[in-house]
Amino acid sequence: MVGRYRRFISYLKQNVSGVLAIHCVIHRQHLVAKKLSVRLHESLHLVIDAVNRIRSNALNTRLFAQLCEENDEHFDQLLLHTEVRWLSKGLCLTRFFALFETILEFLDTKE
Repeated sequence: MVGRYRRFISYLKQNVSGVLAIHCVIHRQHLVAKKLSVRLHESLHLVIDAVNRIRSNALNTRLFAQLCEENDEHFDQLLLHTEVRWLSKGLCLTRFFALFETILEFLDTKE
């Protein structure tokens, strides 16, 4: 899409003289985040697996919401993590941490 040699940036450089193309700062942070330390990367995958197990079907989601109500916790839906929505990693981890005890209880009862 924004390739330096064959796509938008190269087209822009050919048609507009003196244009300065800078790689997006957010995208650079994403590239760095993909190469996180092994420990942090494994932790993130454990969180993603747990959230995906809860959100895998509607019944699990409803049961988890009911368990949150019983524990007087605010259930504002756990976020599914996808490769496309990489900016949601922080929010996914924040919500997971806020509901950590309830998530453990739910996963223990499901197994």
